Amino acid sequence: MKLNIRSAYFLVVSLFAAAPVLAQQGYNYNQYMNNLTPLNPAYAAIGESGTASALARKQWVGIEGSPSTVFFTGSLWLPSIKSSAGLIVANEEAGIEKQFEAQAFFAKSVSLAENTSLSVSVNAGLRRFNANYNELDSGDPKFRENTTETSGLTGIGLLLHGSRFYAGLSVPRISLKKGNDLQLLKPGYYAMGGYLLDAGTTLKLKPAILFSYVANLPLRTDVSVTAYLKEQLGFGVNYGSNREMAGILSYIFRNNIGIGYSYQFSAGAENLGQGTNSTQEVSLNYRFGGTKKGFSLL
Repeated sequence: MKLNIRSAYFLVVSLFAAAPVLAQQGYNYNQYMNNLTPLNPAYAAIGESGTASALARKQWVGIEGSPSTVFFTGSLWLPSIKSSAGLIVANEEAGIEKQFEAQAFFAKSVSLAENTSLSVSVNAGLRRFNANYNELDSGDPKFRENTTETSGLTGIGLLLHGSRFYAGLSVPRISLKKGNDLQLLKPGYYAMGGYLLDAGTTLKLKPAILFSYVANLPLRTDVSVTAYLKEQLGFGVNYGSNREMAGILSYIFRNNIGIGYSYQFSAGAENLGQGTNSTQEVSLNYRFGGTKKGFSLL
């Protein structure tokens, strides 16, 4: 039998309060190597094509009120100015805490040398955070006050990239509201890199790394390796410094549609009641138009 919703709320809030390393560290998802746009909108300029992507993530499967995230990103490639313009929408929920964001971005790509370009992105939008703490126990002073925050957001990203690699820095979520002490609303700082190499006539390997930092939380490092067979079927594994490991499957068909699934578990956590410590993700990516045809494995 699943935990009832009130017990689940207490569990989720207690875990966030007692173990900050488990809290959301900015945007956090296993399949970052297949779509970095939410972390660094400059990534949208890599494929020189339009994109539409969606990702759904559910943590601690089997527990009501456990964290869940839904992303949507869409962009258009503007070949005349070698730029990408698009939108990022995200909805995150953890128990009685809910956060919705919508940001528009513009990414400009500048050629530095043959097969090497630098993309610079700026983004801006709104974020709304709501937490109905009195749903837990209105008689407890700790849960008596509800919190609602609406603020403007801005961000910037840099990405150096070629036909085989990318390396970048970004701060995609900077709140324009001063005096914000909520941990979940603090900006995240990211550094990322990836490389695509041939490992045979039909096999390509893509190692990737992602560093994430939010104030008052430990630096997080994610390392992944993905193997692509005939540039279609992908098998990957991701390991995080918080001792979480994920297996990732992806498939590209019709040369422009990619689907993905990941299963993550924590080696340092036990099952939570009748739920589990697993996290599951499903993603869908679509590329269209632009000057370069086909799906970019980067």
